Amino acid sequence: MMVIALGRLGMNEFDLASDADLVFVIADRDAAETLFWTSVAERIISVISAYTGDGVVFTIDTRLRPNGREGALVHTESACREYFENHAEAWEGISWMKARGVAGDIDNATILLGQLQELDWRVYGQSGRSRVELARMRTRLEREQGSRNPLKAGPGGYYDIDFILMYLRLRGAGFFFKVLNTRSASQR
Repeated sequence: MMVIALGRLGMNEFDLASDADLVFVIADRDAAETLFWTSVAERIISVISAYTGDGVVFTIDTRLRPNGREGALVHTESACREYFENHAEAWEGISWMKARGVAGDIDNATILLGQLQELDWRVYGQSGRSRVELARMRTRLEREQGSRNPLKAGPGGYYDIDFILMYLRLRGAGFFFKVLNTRSASQR
C-alpha cells in the first residue's frame, strides 16, 4: 500500500495546526486484496487520530481521495489515474500537486504522483485553463476566508504565493518534483 500525504504534510510544511490529508492507494496487482488494505488504512487512521490522555496525535482528513467522502477509502493506481483523467475537477488536480508518498511503497507513490501531474499538465497546463481555474479558486478562498484569516487567505497572503507557484508549476510542467515545498518551489 502507498500512503500519500497532500497539503501541508505533502509539502513538508506540516505544523501543529495542520491536519494530515492522507490518501491510500494500492498497486493494481493487489486489487483483490482491497478489503484487507481498507482495514489496514482504517486501523492507521484509528491509531493516528485516537484520543489519548494528552489529546489527539493528529487529525486525519481523507476527503481529498478520488470521489471524496463518497469514494472508497483505498483506491488502485489505475482507478486514481482514471479518475484524474476523466472526472477530477481542477481544484483536485491542483491539490494533488502538493502530494508525496509518506509511508508504504514510497517509490511507487512517487511514480504515480508523477503520472498524475502529467495528466494535470495535459488538462490544465497546456491548455491555459490553469490560469482561469486557479484565479477562480483563489477568489473563492479570499471571499470565504480572507476576513477571518488575512495572513493566509487575504490579499498578499500565503495563498497568493501558493497559487502563483502552482500556476508556474503547471505552466512549465513536464517533470515531477518528489518534494516541493514553498521555499524550494520559490527557488526553482
